[in-house]
Amino acid sequence: MAERLKTNSEQNWENRDIMSLGPQWRLDTNNPQIGVDGENVYNLYGVTKNDDQCTLGLTEGGHFRILNDRDVEITAGNKSEEEEVDIALNALKGNITITALGNGSVQIKARNIVLDAAEDIDLKAGRNITLTAGQVIRLDAMKIEIAGVLGNLVDSVLGSFGNQVFSGTPVLESVNIGTDIIEDLF
Repeated sequence: MAERLKTNSEQNWENRDIMSLGPQWRLDTNNPQIGVDGENVYNLYGVTKNDDQCTLGLTEGGHFRILNDRDVEITAGNKSEEEEVDIALNALKGNITITALGNGSVQIKARNIVLDAAEDIDLKAGRNITLTAGQVIRLDAMKIEIAGVLGNLVDSVLGSFGNQVFSGTPVLESVNIGTDIIEDLF
């Protein structure tokens, strides 16, 4: 993090180097102007004829950034074996955040997708969560809560074991024939 803004007389402009290869690309190193996370170690800068800009750089605080006015594409693995990892994003001590601002969506497409957490996976939606499967949706847990209802999912959806056994029989058809006793047993 930047300590304080230096005045022009305190900034070392003699160490700054700028290499320009035409009007659309330049390399700027040792820029003494302090930004969000210290002085710039380097910046690669490019601009298109339509004024679309791209900057790639590193600050003295260790912040690496890629800023681009248009889309960014990362492609790897054309010559990899099928089971190799082609792209790895690792945050060794922090978090990874993917944000789509505006009306954007985050899409993950693959043959198989595995979410593996040592502790919890939280799905939150401002409106709906829809699960759609071509064949089976499996839930496997010690306890399942549905809309505030605690207990076994089968009991919540189909009723208790006693209700299932005596379903359609005179025992459950008549209120006076011991259903309260049967329910208490199960």
